Amino acid sequence: MKIQGGGPSPKQPADVDAGKAKQGGADVYAEFRKALRKELPDYTDAQLEALTFTRVPDAEPGGTSAKFVVEAQVPDKDGKLETKKFTFKPNPDPRHFYARDDFANTLRRAADEPALADGARVHMPINDHQAIEGWVRPRVGSNGRELGNDPKAWTEAEARQVVVDAVWSEFLGNYDMKTDQYAIRDLKKQDTQVAFNKDWDLTLHDYEKSQGELDRYKTYKWKIPTAQNLLFMSYVHGDVNVDFGAMRDAVKRIQGLSDGEVKAALAPFIEAQFKDGASFGQYRTGDELVSAVLARRDALGAQFEEFIGTLEKERGHLTDGKPNLSWGDFKRWLKDERVKVLGWVGNSFILDLYNAHNRHNAEKAPMTVVDWHLSVEK
Repeated sequence: MKIQGGGPSPKQPADVDAGKAKQGGADVYAEFRKALRKELPDYTDAQLEALTFTRVPDAEPGGTSAKFVVEAQVPDKDGKLETKKFTFKPNPDPRHFYARDDFANTLRRAADEPALADGARVHMPINDHQAIEGWVRPRVGSNGRELGNDPKAWTEAEARQVVVDAVWSEFLGNYDMKTDQYAIRDLKKQDTQVAFNKDWDLTLHDYEKSQGELDRYKTYKWKIPTAQNLLFMSYVHGDVNVDFGAMRDAVKRIQGLSDGEVKAALAPFIEAQFKDGASFGQYRTGDELVSAVLARRDALGAQFEEFIGTLEKERGHLTDGKPNLSWGDFKRWLKDERVKVLGWVGNSFILDLYNAHNRHNAEKAPMTVVDWHLSVEK
């Protein structure tokens, strides 16, 4: 693979695209976003609210929060019913995952980024008379494979989306960006595959509990590497090139979001989080959180130009053919070895078992059960 951008390296980057023409620029980025958008399920709230959902027995939805895989009969464009799967998250939602996810997807759509439609508040029947109250969103599956831990095996389009999501991750404060968060979708016209991060419900976590300054190691708790950690590590060691043009394009689109758009998208989370005098990390009021999000938006340009420069400088140092024997080189080696080891853990059955244990415990918590007949007659 040869992902556009970056400086020359004595070490020949991998090229798994087998000589396909490489393109860059705003028009190409927009073309790929349009193609990916067509591959994603698109439902309105009204369509979702009209469906009847049933739980899929023994299906494991992933993650650590309480959730279930459900299915419903959905009419296609010709009116024929098809069985489609969704993720159902029950109420109560004390950490406001629904509002976080909604905030992220609303702004991504506003900035012309492919995103899932909002989830809808629905009821999942548990018997003839009762239902669990919660919300659903469409599930996005992978087409044949997962995003692996070696960026040399990624397509150009997959790596480009990971680069774009580095900007969204910092802006939205969501560093739960492991490779297993990504679904692989086919882009038939472009004859390639692209990665799509399907889960943004930990948006704003970095505002609540800061994970530190932006660098190529920044990640979520447990230090399990993000897809971005893996890609930028491969870049500085000269194994792949990175399309920084896509990163700058994402910054431009995010900084094009108006104050009003950001405030409106954040309003549901603020209403839920700050009621009854509650705070959120260091923020005592919703206005303080809005100001922090706007400030982070405004700083993205300078912040990522500095980040790109740091990566390019590090790549030049590591690929100049000279021995890397300084104390800084040793500390870097230790960090990179941790990324390699934990990168494997982050996409393994070990984490799956850990997540399943926590998810099953979360599902034992009280859920909001309502009279089903009342809920469908409202």
